[in-house]
Amino acid sequence: NLHSSPMIIGIDASNLRQGGGLTHLIELIAVLEPDVHNFEKIIIWGNKDTLVSVKNASWLIKITPNELQMSLVFRFLWLRFKLAHSAKAHGCDLLLIPGGSFSCSFKPIVTMSRNMLPFEWDEARRYGFNLITLRIIILRWLQSKSFRSANGVIFLTNYAKDQVTKITGELPGKKSIIPHGLNQRFLIEPKEQFEISKYSNENPYQLLYVSIIDQYKHQWYVVDAVAKLRDMGYPVVLNLVGPAYPAALKRLSKKINKLDKKKEYINYHGSIPYKDLHNIYKESHLGIFASSCENMPNILIETMAA
Repeated sequence: NLHSSPMIIGIDASNLRQGGGLTHLIELIAVLEPDVHNFEKIIIWGNKDTLVSVKNASWLIKITPNELQMSLVFRFLWLRFKLAHSAKAHGCDLLLIPGGSFSCSFKPIVTMSRNMLPFEWDEARRYGFNLITLRIIILRWLQSKSFRSANGVIFLTNYAKDQVTKITGELPGKKSIIPHGLNQRFLIEPKEQFEISKYSNENPYQLLYVSIIDQYKHQWYVVDAVAKLRDMGYPVVLNLVGPAYPAALKRLSKKINKLDKKKEYINYHGSIPYKDLHNIYKESHLGIFASSCENMPNILIETMAA
């Protein structure tokens, strides 16, 4: 509501490369309509893979500066010294930073709180003392600074707003709670329910956990639980879907090799393209989500819908 006339909105998608951030961007652009949402056009900056994932539209201008295809240092320098100039050159009335951190001088800026890990130290400590922990500490400082200097901050939940502002203090800009939406293809009619005795090793009960393999996602504990159910005679099979951080994948693989050497009931499928993800929900009987640090994950909403 900053303008009565249609706006030109810039979106910095330079750090949206996978996971929920990319999903949110894809779905946001997919539902926008200039006449309904009062904008003239949208300028979006990102790397080539990110922008290919976003639909084309007559009102959407996609820009991939060379620096966004290069190393982190070059990306940071572009964000710091060139983003604001590019936004002004394209006549932007507002710059949206979905990734949460910014260092450019453009005004007004609206950013989003998507990642709770920098604001929950007990969860961050699961990584031990290494480069990932250092990155989380830096993110905490960068996002806190960004939230305090933004003209507006979007939170996904009241929990996130309360938790983040405990660290940052009261934020001077506008604050709004806007939960995630859902693509309709994930809405699946409830399946007919059967007693577990109706299932067998030939027709097993399918468990599904969709999430990146990471320290606070706890897939290895889910594997422990499924192994105990199998020992008790329950014909259950676990399907794990998602990309992985190397250290966490090593821990998960060790657990799977110990409990299911023959790969009879634990299946790790790796990453499945977002456009195909709804199909694996259709084949499942029960969704599992064992993460201990979340804001409002798309995959949890999708699992609930399916």
